[in-house]
Amino acid sequence: MASYLTNLSLAVIAILLFHSAVCSAQDCDGNFVASPRPQFLSSPSHPNFYGEDLHCVTHLTSSDPSKVIEFTVIDFDLEDSQNCQKDALVVYDGVDGGQRLMQHACGGIWAWPHFPAKVRSTGHVATVVFITDRELGDGFRGFNLSYKIVDPEPHLIFIAAPDEGRIHAIHRTNAVNFGIFPEGIRYPKAVDYDPLEGYLYYTDSGARNVGRYNIEETTTEILHTKQIGDPFGLRVDVVNRLLYWTDSLLGTVSASNLEGTKRATIVARSSGLGFLGAIVVEPDRGYIYFTDWGDSAKILRASGDGSSLTTLVDDRISSPQGLAIDLDTRRLYWTDALLDTLSAYNTELGFRAEIIELREKDPFAITLDSGAFFITDEEFGAIELISRAPGGGQFRVFIGSIREPRGISLRPIKIDNIDPYQCPQEYCTGQDGLCLPKPNNAHTCKQVLPIIGSPGCPRDMHVTLPTTTATWREPSVTSPERYTVTSTRTHSPGQSFPTDITRVSYIYEDILGNKAFCNFTVTVSEPFELVCPHDIVAEAHSGQTEAAVTWTPPVDTQNQVAILDSRMQPGDFFPIGDTIVVYTAIVEGVTERCSFTISVIPAGTGVGPRFLNCPGDIVEWIRDGDTSTLIQWNELKLDDPDATILLQPGDMVYTRPRPGLKEKEFIIGDETVTILAADPEGNTAWCNFTVSVRVDRDPPRFHGCPDEINVDAKGGEDAVVHWTEPLVTDNSGVLTVDKTFPPGSTFPIGRTIVTYDAVDPYGNSWTCSFLVIVQDGDSLPNNAQQVNPNELDGNDEWYVYLFGAVIALLLLVIILLLIIIVYRCRRKTPRGDPPIHGRVNTYSSPPDYQYAVSSNQSDATLAISGSNVRYRSETNPVANTADENTYDIAAGGTLPPGYDDEPKKVPLDEKDDVEKSLPPGFNSWDGQ
Repeated sequence: MASYLTNLSLAVIAILLFHSAVCSAQDCDGNFVASPRPQFLSSPSHPNFYGEDLHCVTHLTSSDPSKVIEFTVIDFDLEDSQNCQKDALVVYDGVDGGQRLMQHACGGIWAWPHFPAKVRSTGHVATVVFITDRELGDGFRGFNLSYKIVDPEPHLIFIAAPDEGRIHAIHRTNAVNFGIFPEGIRYPKAVDYDPLEGYLYYTDSGARNVGRYNIEETTTEILHTKQIGDPFGLRVDVVNRLLYWTDSLLGTVSASNLEGTKRATIVARSSGLGFLGAIVVEPDRGYIYFTDWGDSAKILRASGDGSSLTTLVDDRISSPQGLAIDLDTRRLYWTDALLDTLSAYNTELGFRAEIIELREKDPFAITLDSGAFFITDEEFGAIELISRAPGGGQFRVFIGSIREPRGISLRPIKIDNIDPYQCPQEYCTGQDGLCLPKPNNAHTCKQVLPIIGSPGCPRDMHVTLPTTTATWREPSVTSPERYTVTSTRTHSPGQSFPTDITRVSYIYEDILGNKAFCNFTVTVSEPFELVCPHDIVAEAHSGQTEAAVTWTPPVDTQNQVAILDSRMQPGDFFPIGDTIVVYTAIVEGVTERCSFTISVIPAGTGVGPRFLNCPGDIVEWIRDGDTSTLIQWNELKLDDPDATILLQPGDMVYTRPRPGLKEKEFIIGDETVTILAADPEGNTAWCNFTVSVRVDRDPPRFHGCPDEINVDAKGGEDAVVHWTEPLVTDNSGVLTVDKTFPPGSTFPIGRTIVTYDAVDPYGNSWTCSFLVIVQDGDSLPNNAQQVNPNELDGNDEWYVYLFGAVIALLLLVIILLLIIIVYRCRRKTPRGDPPIHGRVNTYSSPPDYQYAVSSNQSDATLAISGSNVRYRSETNPVANTADENTYDIAAGGTLPPGYDDEPKKVPLDEKDDVEKSLPPGFNSWDGQ
């Protein structure tokens, strides 16, 4: 009884804690300071389901203004909806919604490719907003993030230096060389950075390939090596996740996915094209732009799939080398290496204007950000910076010993919000095509992979010994672009295979490197044969037109695990006449069939004697090394007492080892036993069955061998451990199983191995073993007792039932209390949509001090010497926006009537003293 009362007390305490948790969970706003040590931010009640109608706003400020805030995803489970209109987690870069939106996510953990596992602010302040609607749905855990302050990512400039065979990373502000990479590159010309996955893509004219470099892992991956002449310009389409590059030698423009597994030539050399150079993309409008610096220099535009090729500029242009685009102003910029100019073209309005005469005499590549142009200067080994601000000038930045810098790309401090576009399924069925953008939000699915036609890829094959060869028709493959396709294979038709499962692979590759694959398996195993019973004759009972017939289901000769299927089962009723019973078995993918006939004759039409117990076919297993065995069967009986059992001529004489049994020695193989019976009138009957002797080399098999078992000991004592014993099977059906411990054994603290050993009559064995780990857990109270309900006598039963009813009633009361608590807390929760930005109520000036007071008057203002301070009134009846109930007053301002004191500037740890010295009308401390 004492233990039950203790449990009841614990339940009451749990109710109080639940009340506190539910009521306080609704207050989910907060202001926190981030430090280098990871801290955690989660949704209310996480990991339990969050509530409805929440609007939680959390402001985070870095303890070091020079650091930024980094979020790491630990758990994420929100209700999914289109555009996250129901429940959502929103992260802003700044103090409120007016700043840059970093992330906006819902759904499950699969959403994180669009919401990276790590999110980093660009400043020292970030805001996290958690919003839920008024429908809870099926229940979701919410989120759990960790956050800490880290150094901001450097603003890097990547520069290709062909003469050095290297790519450099230069700091944006101080020109410090951060590193030289990647190794193995020979003559890089163009570079471009993918901010979503952190890869740096490049063209290598010396090695004649296109590759990418993982900056975080410092690994290089070669993407394309085939049909590469002189790869020149290169650009990543960050939105559509594509890679475009030009080839000045082949005169082509190519496109591929970023992994390099699908590639297409979208612009081929024609009479109007010369040496193709730089290339840029306009992903949201579905265009690409590239330069031609041949004899007829020009700037061209095409759709993202290469169609609709158009010349935009072909006059006052000589050698366009660099190309960049500003997606905000829709201006296309290019440098001319012979004219030494920087020109622009408005892609929306279609007009052109020269911008500036360049100081350098050999401008090459160009890139830009919101503040400046960056142009590589081959002659001086420098970068020319041109300010984009009105009246800005040119500045030459020398970058050390880099010789003849060419390609250039930026890794910015601030990455604009990018929503990667996924090609609709209807454009690329089966994901075998390359989805390319076109204007007006259209797309083209360009089939690029080799197509396996007819005959197609073979299915998995199965052959049985003694045959070890497998033959098939090789697949037929074509290229959608009519390219030449080469093939490699691991095995050939007609080849011999080992007794095992072998994987056969075909790889088909076109001249661009697009590949298609064909894979299947060839299995070689021991033969098996499905053996059905002999034909059965049955006599219908008197007055009946059918008879119930039973038989032993067939087995395969190897006694392998077979999937048997038949429309008829032993014990079914069969009509008068002949019925064919068919069995189908599938073993390792091979199908085998056998059949027998059931003949039902009318009652009283039987002729001659009948065997009453003719044995079915017998399969006997023997030990490896034996050649024969003695096999017994019951003595045969006839329905006619006057009939006599005769031996078939030439058969062996049977011995009688004991009454009622027959015995004969059989050698390995199959032997048919035929026994004849005759009555005095000469009517005969036959009993036929087959005896099969097989060598047993298969060991027993355990099924459901337990995994490692971990238990906690009570009070440091030994523990009783239970488990489900494994099932053991064998083809012989007779087994000896030994075990070191049975279920329910007592185990000491530590690690103990439990072993099951199974041996069949023919010496084949198998072992199942697992580990039992007993750990020292919390001890039970000294007065705790375990009661076996089977030991209760009859006088105690009424007490058990009564006490159970009392406990059930108490549980019902507890549930009702929980419902009332949740309802009352819900009523106390304010409804509506509070502002997405919280009220700022503390300011520091200087950083070691804070001013923070609140007024009970709606028009409260206060003057502070030496700084501007904002105060808010708690009683302002105006709507709840920060600007309507907060007041700013400049240094030296005057107090309203009745206020003759000024707040004191005090250290934060003296908050209590400030409350005692507040001016009249101000009654509370409102700081953090």
